[in-house]
Amino acid sequence: AKDDNWKIKERFMNETLLFELLTQIKPEFEDTISKDTFLEDMGLTSLDKMILICEIERHIGDQIQLSKIQKLITVGDVLSVLNLEVCKENEN
Repeated sequence: AKDDNWKIKERFMNETLLFELLTQIKPEFEDTISKDTFLEDMGLTSLDKMILICEIERHIGDQIQLSKIQKLITVGDVLSVLNLEVCKENEN
């Protein structure tokens, strides 16, 4: 059972990893990234968002519903939705 819990935790997208991915995608964004950072303020294009989604999916080992990502406004929103999705999957 311990191994299963460890695997579940590994599938969560922690904020440090999300911030690192955003920094790699938008290196020209010089402000500090926080949960309150607006995706629009970072200048994320549609392509940037797709790259971010692909990288997150690769990390968590599962697909994300694109419709949920398109509605997100802040970095914190992305984190919340991703971790809620993983929780729901693990309950089933």
